[in-house]
Amino acid sequence: MEDRGTSTFDIGPKSNDERKEAISTEVAMRREYDFSKAIRGKFYRKGAELRLPTYLEPKLQSKLEHIAGKKGKDVGEMVNQWYGKTWSFLRTRREPNFEALTSG
Repeated sequence: MEDRGTSTFDIGPKSNDERKEAISTEVAMRREYDFSKAIRGKFYRKGAELRLPTYLEPKLQSKLEHIAGKKGKDVGEMVNQWYGKTWSFLRTRREPNFEALTSG
């Protein structure tokens, strides 16, 4: 039996190629699934916080890692500061225009 305490798992985002391989056109969903032994809310945790991951483009991440290293900070801390400053700037306007931020 495997020692689960020493195992490592790759939980990072998969590339498009990896996702395409995982989705096979030959394997379809079953017609029916047996949920008779299922437990409702098994993984529900009251008060759990949802933490949204932020995936940066490799070049941007590399630049941020370099800057964070110079300042002795974590990349996450740098990104949060940037988000905070951007949000503060947007709030000074009447209505934040999120579409303008995402068009490119």
